[in-house]
Amino acid sequence: MSENEIKNVHPHVPIMVRDILSYLPKKESPTDPFIYIDGTVGYGGHSSEIIKSIDSKSSLIGIDQDDNAISYCRNRFSEEPRCEIVKGNFSEISTILESKSIPHFNFLLLDLGISSFHLDSSEKGFTHQKDEPLDMRMNDSLELTAKIILDTYSDDELTQVFQNFGELRRVEKFVETIIAQRGKLETTFDLITSIKKSFYFRNKRSVYLRTCAQVFQALRIEVNQELHHIKHILSQLDAITVPGSTIAIISFHSLEDRIIKQFIRTHSDTFIACHKKVLTASQNEIKRNSRSRSAKLRVFSKINPDDIPEKRKGNKYKKRRSKDNISVPDSII
Repeated sequence: MSENEIKNVHPHVPIMVRDILSYLPKKESPTDPFIYIDGTVGYGGHSSEIIKSIDSKSSLIGIDQDDNAISYCRNRFSEEPRCEIVKGNFSEISTILESKSIPHFNFLLLDLGISSFHLDSSEKGFTHQKDEPLDMRMNDSLELTAKIILDTYSDDELTQVFQNFGELRRVEKFVETIIAQRGKLETTFDLITSIKKSFYFRNKRSVYLRTCAQVFQALRIEVNQELHHIKHILSQLDAITVPGSTIAIISFHSLEDRIIKQFIRTHSDTFIACHKKVLTASQNEIKRNSRSRSAKLRVFSKINPDDIPEKRKGNKYKKRRSKDNISVPDSII
């Protein structure tokens, strides 16, 4: 994408901005230099609002793995000395902080959704509504693409991808169709044709659209190792946070939310949820931006071990059984 094209990109509409800003940590001293991180900076929608809310002593690091997003944000924030844009994956935050001799952060935002640009203009096959190459890479340096998965994975591996990451049932016929069409699946519409041949939609368009979304979700997760990156950043949090550090994560499907919810439960001696129930977009926001409909926001913060009541120590959720304890694999192979 050329520089002129980047400047003309319609920015991704940030979701649940007011909710996120309401959880920005409070400073004990005005001179404290807080570190804010937008781990999925995208086109800077959330970051631009966070920057407006922080003082001159603090700074924001925006991270993204997409070259177009990096170029756009470096141009957008070129005159903002408090903001630095870094290329990378949010799971690499620990390494990024270490390279800058920063021991911890005070606020982290992760928006795990796909940007409007990726859906509408990336030409990488993220949506079933356009005929595009079967790519689905968020990072162009990745070798694995959706086409490679469809052309090379075994029937068992394909079955696991669609069942575990797409939460699809009865995929045997679909997998057989894919294997029979190997070498011929080039674009998203080719894949849609295979979907239509393999699933029964009960003459309901809603079932058809949901099935397409689940298939594309499964491939995208496997290509970009999305669940692995979520688990990896969560495993680092204790080492790169201090009491009061706050983490806000927006997820868009149950696989992501289940991992985050389970992490908060199993680390209740270290982190505490900032709200009782998961937060969702308001009806007014959904009317303005339909893509916010499936968004779920969970916010949690690090606590001082000395402040934990005795009855909470030892993880009060230890004996609680829940379907959220189901293990979700990082990757199929």
